[in-house]
Formats: sequence, structure tokens, C-alpha cells
Amino acid sequence: MIREFGKKNIPGIARRVRLFSFLTVWIAVVNIQIGIAQTSPALPTIKTKDLNGRALTLPRELPGEKTVVLVAFTQEQQFDVDTWVNGLDLKIDGTGLPWVEMPVVGEMPVLVQAIVNNGMRGGIPQKGKRANVVTLFTDAKKWSKSVGLASQDRVYALVVDRSGKILAKQDGRYSAEKRGAILDAMRP
Repeated sequence: MIREFGKKNIPGIARRVRLFSFLTVWIAVVNIQIGIAQTSPALPTIKTKDLNGRALTLPRELPGEKTVVLVAFTQEQQFDVDTWVNGLDLKIDGTGLPWVEMPVVGEMPVLVQAIVNNGMRGGIPQKGKRANVVTLFTDAKKWSKSVGLASQDRVYALVVDRSGKILAKQDGRYSAEKRGAILDAMRP
């Protein structure tokens, strides 16, 4: 049966137009919010300890208002991390740029975490350097995504403020060009 458009259908059409308009605006707002989240990666809040056993809540307790954060995912990436430590002339005595080395090793039982940290502690004889190493025992894939890191097959040098905002990001080994981007972000 074919319905004719008449005065009785106008309120129904008006309701559908309003509903369609509402849904269109709602979808646009959700897309904008998702876009903002995707373009603004940040260091999430996480409780951890440095290799000296000092409890920290990051990013709030990073050593500086802006901090160089060197992220690695495997022991084999330590050489690449060291290129950044040497290239930026990062000190363990508290002078120079504030920095932390952040191995992201994945979720593990607490007992295994202690074994991993003890192994790393044994490989770093300087207590000052151990204070700069903050191991994250978390889902590395989810953490990487939240921070905006494309891959776990390379190291990252980040500049992060205490709110967690990532002010600069470079990946791979140190280079003079990458150094410039990191130092520019560290300027007050």
C-alpha cells in the first residue's frame, strides 16, 4: 500500500530530521575527540621504581620540568640507547639535562620483576646511573600505542613534561639532526 505524504506525516518527518541532525553532530564530536586523542599522545601515569628501589609515579616525578626519556624494548637496543646518552652528554651526577632511561619489558609477576631489576642493577655499578633507569613492567604494545610509538623494534628519545605531554620524539640511533630537535624541545 502506498502512503501519500500529507499533513499527518510532517511531524514524523520532522522528528526524523531532528534525530538525523543530532546523530550527525554527535558523530562529528566523537570523531573530533578521537582525532585529538590520536594526535596528542602522552606518557600515561604509571607507578614504578628506579634501579635503586626508589618508588616513583611517572610522569609527575620525572627529574625535570622537561625530561629526556630514552625508551627501549629489548636488551639488544642498549647500544642505541647509549648513543643517545653519549651524544647528548647525559650525566649521572645530576648536572646537565634531566633524563631517564626507560626499558619497557612487558608484564611479569612481581618475583620475576625483582629478578630482572636485580640483573640490570648488577650490570650498572654506578648508583647515580641506576637512579636514571626506570623499568616499566606493563603491556608494551598498549603502552607504545598510548605514547604514539610506531614500533618496538627501535629506541626512542622523547622530551616529556611532568604532565606527560610529549614535546619531541626521535627514533633510532642518535644523530646530530636528531640532537637538535631534542635540545630545541628542552629549551625553556
